[in-house]
Amino acid sequence: MSFGKPFILLLILAAATPALAAAGPAPEKTAPPARLFTEAGEAYDAGDFHRAIEAYEELIRNGYGEGVVYYNLGNAYFRDGDLARAVINYRRARRLMPRDAELQENLDYCRTLVIDEVKTAAAPGPVQYIIQPLKSYSLNELSAGASALFIVAMLAALAAILTAAPRVKVYFKRISWLFLAASLVLGAGTGYIIHGEKQTPPAVVLEDRLEVLAGPGDTFSAMFVLHKGAETTILRSRGEWKQILFPSAGRGWVHKSAIEKI
Repeated sequence: MSFGKPFILLLILAAATPALAAAGPAPEKTAPPARLFTEAGEAYDAGDFHRAIEAYEELIRNGYGEGVVYYNLGNAYFRDGDLARAVINYRRARRLMPRDAELQENLDYCRTLVIDEVKTAAAPGPVQYIIQPLKSYSLNELSAGASALFIVAMLAALAAILTAAPRVKVYFKRISWLFLAASLVLGAGTGYIIHGEKQTPPAVVLEDRLEVLAGPGDTFSAMFVLHKGAETTILRSRGEWKQILFPSAGRGWVHKSAIEKI
């Protein structure tokens, strides 16, 4: 199979698409991040956890939502006694720093304090066995990896066109198709993760005692009770109500103000 200009243009466009999609108006940054970050750390060290929380939240509002900021915010919420928001921000930090051992230890400890034990659903299917290893990497890392594989495929295709030696040409063609296939698989896996989190986003219960109802309204009977810090999944929405799933108890409806999406 021969390569031509249309194929090269396709690779160039594919490699450029993630960057073009990410382009857009930069978030307004109204406060110097170094000053706010220092203030937050000093407030935390002084035991003023309310001020530390305010400073970290302001950093996030100003567009500086890095993993370490969410991690420190989770620590501040934990020390302030807000277990639910500690879990929320630890999980947000883990999306950006998925292999941080200390972060995972803090999250695991918080989970031991939650009344409702975190339980997994049924055994994962074949797709999940493929997707699960990808969750050890952040979405930024996965996107960068897919883009890098696209670029290698493009360069190999270009080399196949430019070389005159038949054997070398075949070698570069194979390399190009191999890296192109790898980039498509990685891109598809990343898209699957993003789609899953958008369709059924994870959430955390904010109320001390939350009755999960049989339907979307206060008139429905309670099916089971969850407590502050319980981690659930949002299945669908109806007006001000969300249907959630807690694996060990089932599914039911809660008001949207009772939970917060991760």
